[in-house]
Amino acid sequence: MDPQTEADLEEMAKNLKMQLDLQEGILNLMGHAGTGKDVQVKMFCSMTNRTYFGIDCTKWMTEFELSEDVILEAEKGGFMPQTVRVPSAVLNGITTPGAVVYFNEFNAMPEQAQIFLHALMDEKRSLTLKTSSGKTIRALPSVLLAGSMNPDYPGTFKPQFATRSRMMSQWKHYPPLMRKADAGDRNPNQPYDASEALRIARGVDSLSDLTYEASLERNEFVKMWDKYVNGIENDALDPTGTQKFDIDTTLALVQFANNLRDNFIKIFEKSRDARNALPVSQPITGRELRRCAYALSKMTPEEKATANPEAVARNLLEKYFLTHIDKKEDRDKIRTAMNTWTSKKRVRA
Repeated sequence: MDPQTEADLEEMAKNLKMQLDLQEGILNLMGHAGTGKDVQVKMFCSMTNRTYFGIDCTKWMTEFELSEDVILEAEKGGFMPQTVRVPSAVLNGITTPGAVVYFNEFNAMPEQAQIFLHALMDEKRSLTLKTSSGKTIRALPSVLLAGSMNPDYPGTFKPQFATRSRMMSQWKHYPPLMRKADAGDRNPNQPYDASEALRIARGVDSLSDLTYEASLERNEFVKMWDKYVNGIENDALDPTGTQKFDIDTTLALVQFANNLRDNFIKIFEKSRDARNALPVSQPITGRELRRCAYALSKMTPEEKATANPEAVARNLLEKYFLTHIDKKEDRDKIRTAMNTWTSKKRVRA
């Protein structure tokens, strides 16, 4: 759990409660790659004890595939396999009490397959099978429907208006850089949010033991972050030398990643500022930052004692992120810009 995920899950629960009450619709998590859409659905299922049925959508998916699966099965007493038709994951999901049926990358499905699901996503809450039986299967009242979409990514099929109208969309963003100040905090400068730092810290040896507490008010890493980075007086322990280096490097990773994402979104959305943006053609996700955390843990205390946290953060991002950028000219431009970036702790009042 982290501050952003806690807020996102609360909004998700409200949207799904409305779906249950109205008995129509599908929750659509919108967001760029690596924002944590899949993880959020699985967390919700775990916290509410609901069975998870995941359907990975592709451009080859058809309404027949959504109706049933075909498996190979050996005949009784024989060795020759035969094909057997069985209910699809969708059918198994909508007939399982309390299940969450999740269409991962919904807009990777062709338009015809999306339209086939219309009756499931509206007040009919049913599927008419594209099989010889032509049966209509109703979803149980306790079943929840959810999906995710990467907005307008290459290889996707934009949902038509009728499909969109059946969706309750919720945006899933990358972790915020800043957060609101706590009540009673007299520093006029905004504090840095601990969400992404906490995710990175879980993979850093010197910090991982501080991250286990689920309650954010009692989480030792969050309190140490607030004290060391945001200058908030609390009962957190002062970080050791190695922990200071790792927090400083994490701070640089978070702030530099935020800069990279800002440039990517300007390019992707073709905003007015796109012409002045860095050529970041790929979003930086939590996956790259987890690899950075892994590499950070492999440094010895002796190496950390003489290293510069910002330089280490730049090197890690170059190794685990810049390699995703195809053009050498673009990589060079981003690298040159990154060499001018510095990280900042919260300015004290």
